[in-house]
Amino acid sequence: MKKSGRKKPFLDAGARAPLVLWAVACADRVLPLFERIKPDDDRPRRALETGKAWVREGVKFGEIRAAALAAHAAAREAGDPAAIAAARAAGQAVATAHAARHARGAAWYALKVVADPQAERAWQRRRLPKGLDPDQLAAAGFGNPVLKTPPWKKPRSLAEIRRDVFSCDARLKPFAQQPIDITDPAWIAKFAGRDPLKEAGVKRKAQALIAEILDRYLKGPESVREKLRRIFRDFGSFAWAAYPAEALTSPAGIKAHLLLLSVRDQGNDPRDALVAMDRLAALAVEHDVKFRPLASEIAEISSREDRYGMGSLKDMLLRRFPEESGEPPPPKEIDFRPARGRRFQGSRSRGPRRG
Repeated sequence: MKKSGRKKPFLDAGARAPLVLWAVACADRVLPLFERIKPDDDRPRRALETGKAWVREGVKFGEIRAAALAAHAAAREAGDPAAIAAARAAGQAVATAHAARHARGAAWYALKVVADPQAERAWQRRRLPKGLDPDQLAAAGFGNPVLKTPPWKKPRSLAEIRRDVFSCDARLKPFAQQPIDITDPAWIAKFAGRDPLKEAGVKRKAQALIAEILDRYLKGPESVREKLRRIFRDFGSFAWAAYPAEALTSPAGIKAHLLLLSVRDQGNDPRDALVAMDRLAALAVEHDVKFRPLASEIAEISSREDRYGMGSLKDMLLRRFPEESGEPPPPKEIDFRPARGRRFQGSRSRGPRRG
């Protein structure tokens, strides 16, 4: 008689129960990311409740399977990468009642969308059920030690990054395209202090994306850097609104914002880039940060394309802040006239153009 190729679960139902509760807890921590996008869709939430019911009183396999499939169906319909991962975490969590290896899936999907994967991983490890030996954990697919190869160590494809930027861009577009009446004397005061990322509900996700993009931009080859610049050109609302989480009071913060300036590659208007350079230089002086070495480092990986007739971003950085001793001088008078009759494509007073 031919043996079935399917493997039996390595834990019996009694031993599997605490692992189900652990997987449910992992998924529950990120489920609000789905519920914020799909407040009327309770399929992932019902999947977690089904998992808890299995632990309390026992639920037939058909109900477990139906709940898991419903959560994954909700994920396919979510349209937002973070919401998709949160719903899939719920589907994997309830499926742990059938096969323990699904617990790792719940943890893995949760790690994909949190702002601080390292801290989340530590939380998951602290709450892993006691009494499971390394061989049992390895059989469940966790590896030894637990979660030895976390997903954030594997670089995502640029297509995945582009998809997430597209998602944020769609949420930010209403803010970027909001009309501004510059004849109103108080127009600057009305917009001062506003944070489009926060108002659009994408701040955590956007800043995690920015951190990932800047890391790839700094460490990758020129071919990768050019593709990242292209993403910023294609999604102007995201490029306009997004900024790093690092404060502008340290070398790391100044460098992160310089890197973002390089990825933006002059944006819609090179004058904005010049103003941003001078602002960063002034903040560096204020906080005793050596600016010229940072500017020179970022210039070397910046675009060499003269997009508007005022030079490439590399040339702009090197001309404005030549590598020499001492602090940056006061901002120079900026010649805003484009060379060779080129016209700028944006406005210095706002984000991407409407239309």
